[in-house]
Amino acid sequence: EVIKSRNCPICIMHMKGVPENMQDNPEYSDVVEEVREMLTGKVNILVDSGIGIEQIIGDPGIGFGKLLHHNIALLSAGRDVIPMENMSLMWGVSRKRMFSDLLGRNDAEDRLAGTLGVAAMAKSRAVDIIRVHDVPEHADMFRAMFALEDF
Repeated sequence: EVIKSRNCPICIMHMKGVPENMQDNPEYSDVVEEVREMLTGKVNILVDSGIGIEQIIGDPGIGFGKLLHHNIALLSAGRDVIPMENMSLMWGVSRKRMFSDLLGRNDAEDRLAGTLGVAAMAKSRAVDIIRVHDVPEHADMFRAMFALEDF
């Protein structure tokens, strides 16, 4: 009711299990389809309760109950993980453990390059929102990208 009455956005995120067990050997037959199905169910509940689709932000839950190959599949799928075209897509990839698996960067503070690379890719995947820790570095990267696009 609060979301409906205030007309504010709501983010729904996929997570397999609960934080205490989500990384205990998560398995999917098709991670993209399973994430999409879960998000579809939640979107339908919200829309049926009067929340506008434009208020809903879908997050595939990178790193939440997923192994590296699951995360790569979801990132590669881009907007295919969300059930409706006119809803927003958010990626939260900042400093994720997947960069330890992918790049050998065990300390979260050393994962900026991987995070920036995926954030840059987000534009080509039509991602609307990225959640980051290193705001100035991301702002610089996007300013440089946009300047080159306009050249």
